[in-house]
Amino acid sequence: MSQKDLNSPIELPLETSRTRLRRIELGDFDRLLAIYGDEESSKYDFYGPFGASDIEQIILSQSEIYIGDPGVPFYLAVEQHESGELIGIITLVIENPVDRQGSIGFVFDPAYQGQGFASEAANAALRFAFLQLEQHRIIAACDTRNQRSWKLMERLGMRREAHFVHDGYDEDEGTWTDSFIYAMLDEEWRPIESSGF
Repeated sequence: MSQKDLNSPIELPLETSRTRLRRIELGDFDRLLAIYGDEESSKYDFYGPFGASDIEQIILSQSEIYIGDPGVPFYLAVEQHESGELIGIITLVIENPVDRQGSIGFVFDPAYQGQGFASEAANAALRFAFLQLEQHRIIAACDTRNQRSWKLMERLGMRREAHFVHDGYDEDEGTWTDSFIYAMLDEEWRPIESSGF
């Protein structure tokens, strides 16, 4: 499969039984700030809590990129069908277009965690990455203390490839931290999707 032209049309939004994934918009500011700015939910995330200026920059950056620009995070807002509320964000990055290597990340409103929304939406994002963006390998990273994150990766069928020891430092707690690296190949994802995951 050849690398898709990065400027070619991409089919969005992505629909699942309970969620809708679309590009983030200016009107998402308040919800993005509430999710990314929540100190508890971002406790073990690499980004830390975001402020208003960070959210403004994210929204502005998305208006200037094509889907799949190498090295640039592409943000997908996750809406719940029933309420229409933005409940999470999934990011995709094409790390290496020649080797078709990408990465995925996710953050969800704590009020919607533990209900399967993240699994459902992340699986749709993987499908998008593998089929529409034609990626061969997708990786994800998390702090080893972020059990919700690495358990989600395992539910998606991603495999743990590495455990990096003391590769970060938590200034709030004054401790060194570890991280896990997970990955999935396009041929590994397909059986999960076809089995009705």
